[in-house]
Amino acid sequence: MSKGCLFEMIFRQQFSKTLHGIRPKPTSKRSFRTCANDESSHANHLLDKTPHRNLSFEIVKKHRGLGFRNKFDEFNLAHALKACRGDPLLVSQIHGFSIKRGFASFITVSNSLMNMYCKYGQFSKALCIFEDLTHPDIVSWNTVLSGFQKSEDAFGFACTMHSSGVGFDAVTYTTSLSFCWRHVEAYFLFGLQLHSCIVKIGFGCEVFVGNALISMYSRWGHLAEARRVFEEMKTRDLVSWNAMISGYTQEAIYGFEAILMFLEMFRGEWSLITSHLLVQFQLVDMKGTWSLPDRYMV
Repeated sequence: MSKGCLFEMIFRQQFSKTLHGIRPKPTSKRSFRTCANDESSHANHLLDKTPHRNLSFEIVKKHRGLGFRNKFDEFNLAHALKACRGDPLLVSQIHGFSIKRGFASFITVSNSLMNMYCKYGQFSKALCIFEDLTHPDIVSWNTVLSGFQKSEDAFGFACTMHSSGVGFDAVTYTTSLSFCWRHVEAYFLFGLQLHSCIVKIGFGCEVFVGNALISMYSRWGHLAEARRVFEEMKTRDLVSWNAMISGYTQEAIYGFEAILMFLEMFRGEWSLITSHLLVQFQLVDMKGTWSLPDRYMV
């Protein structure tokens, strides 16, 4: 199948579908409609900045008509995969195209393919791609790690990463910690070891890592440790507060602490919506022990 045929097939499938009311930003449309640049790097930039699948394909079509076809590279293919959101068939078609044209040997393309397969629940295909890689990078390892369903498999893979000399980054620790909440003591012990490594390496200042630690400790009922991590974080986001409040709401005896933390967050600069309040204040129903005064219900 030629490059032209591949994209013609993709375009026929994509533009025959309903746009579902998507209205991209006007600036995004003007950016490529008024541009006569046929460089593949320009297409990469536009694809990377475009969140909507249909507009992404329109960008590819535009540049293809301007001579983009003859300057097709691995980065174009990786970005085009992002435009396949919601359509695993297209991912498979581009996968076949990348193998035929030799693009599968590029780590950028392989990582993008693995990421899409993991998102669509086709983990076995992602694993096959990974096993064929000669020199996987940290993105490759992290992508596969995030695709596991069972904690024991994920931990085994993380150990393989370590024994292979792969240095863990913030994403590795965050993903690994997400598997430690299941109620098996060995998983919690593994999480403690990860926390120790995080402190030694200095990743504790990463907000995503801190949030993962708070969630792990909270789910295991170790709220004092979760609060310690929370207090030591230099930067917190809404997830940090939610994780801590949710941890308190799991235990009826911590209802008062949950209310105090919510009020502290409410006094801050966070923008809260009604649905957020309804979810967080499940503590109101905790055996009738605590109830939130009406003046705090927004």
